[in-house]
Amino acid sequence: MSPSERETSSLGAAAQRAWAELRQRLRDAGAEGFARVEEPGVVEGLQQAWAAFVGAGGRLGTRPGEHDGFAQGLERLPGLGRHDRSVVIALGIRLCMAWEGQPRPPAARPKPGAPRHRAAGAAAAAS
Repeated sequence: MSPSERETSSLGAAAQRAWAELRQRLRDAGAEGFARVEEPGVVEGLQQAWAAFVGAGGRLGTRPGEHDGFAQGLERLPGLGRHDRSVVIALGIRLCMAWEGQPRPPAARPKPGAPRHRAAGAAAAAS
């Protein structure tokens, strides 16, 4: 039995259903290049699914702060723009994948000639 199977089997049926709902809502919000993150009802649906998951004893993340960081991101979601919403949703998708035991997708490769860090890009633009 894998670690994720032990985690899901130790949760009750309510938590497993809540997790499946959360995962599906995150997938829906992230579909089509995160085009749906600003659609009506997306934020509320994610927050309700998260509340049900946590209320049933669920916890995401293996590193310190991941669970709480995602929870804080969901709280701020209504006031965030499209890009920042996408970042929060991508984190949730990654946490769900890790919880399932799926490998983390590789990081996107930078465009040729693009600066590696924001600070480097800002410094290059200033000169």
